[in-house]
Amino acid sequence: MLAPSCQVRVVGLVGRSELNGRLATALRYVPGRGRWEVRLDGEASSAMRLGLKPEHLERIASTTGDDCAVCLNSLDTSEPTQTLTCSHRFHADCIKALRRHGAMELCPLCRKPSSSLRSVQSFLDDACALFVQHARLSPESEAARAVLSVSVRALEEAVAIDPCNATVQNNLGYALSRTGDAAGERSAYRAAIASSPTAPLPLCNLAQCLLGQDTLWENMFAYESGHSKDNVDEAISLLQRAIAADPRFVQAHVALGRAFMEAGNREGSLAALQAALEVDPNHIEANVELGTTLDFDDMDGAIAHFRRAIRADPHRRSPHSERAREELEMLLPVARASGKSKEC
Repeated sequence: MLAPSCQVRVVGLVGRSELNGRLATALRYVPGRGRWEVRLDGEASSAMRLGLKPEHLERIASTTGDDCAVCLNSLDTSEPTQTLTCSHRFHADCIKALRRHGAMELCPLCRKPSSSLRSVQSFLDDACALFVQHARLSPESEAARAVLSVSVRALEEAVAIDPCNATVQNNLGYALSRTGDAAGERSAYRAAIASSPTAPLPLCNLAQCLLGQDTLWENMFAYESGHSKDNVDEAISLLQRAIAADPRFVQAHVALGRAFMEAGNREGSLAALQAALEVDPNHIEANVELGTTLDFDDMDGAIAHFRRAIRADPHRRSPHSERAREELEMLLPVARASGKSKEC
């Protein structure tokens, strides 16, 4: 990018090819002519200035250290600068751009390692590894809290570098949900949605946050009831947007089924849960939720869905299949006593 006072080389001229290769100083850009006024080096300041198109001028990196090696613009401006541990100086925004786009953690000039160039992706990778580690620990243990705290700090640093990164904001929302910071969780999900309005995951996670349900990282079955109508209505709208963006997003269908139930719309809930099972007939949580919704109104249907959920998890690893066993244990005696069930 050319700028006033920068050093340039004349290139590509046909009519005055003798000027090609000459060094010059760019003076000013004239928009009406679409040309730069330049003064050839070695000429008196009163000498005639040339008007050349930008494509005939090649920017020359400064050897005095007064230009940023990333954007090639002068460092002697009001723009904030950042000096690395190797003493090389760059525009602060240029450093942020390098970190956003995953550049190596090496100085662009001397290639020495610098922690100041750590990329957003590096912070995100660390946070994801910490999530896995956290899942293996007792949630209430000091070790789990310490791991979670480190993951939150990593994601907050990534957000500071790239606040419009929807993936980072969504992961920060999850991490904050584990700390109990509901306000911070909602704020992070809303920032993710603002950056990427059709991204299904933050849409679904924010909806589940508004309903008090756990996010998709763990998919626990318990959730609070009695939420405000505004929260429920917003959650339904968010989930419908998530499904519009990805009709095969099973968890969004399941969450929508719950939201409709909380809104008192049983038919809407049944339709959403059936849509989930059309995508994945053996989805454990969807089968449990549908069985619970059917309950005594369709005992055979409820029993069939509970049994399918149990069959889908033979090693009993999911809390949802445990819930199916509990629901089935309560429903079977009632069904037998009624004499109307074919599933007993």
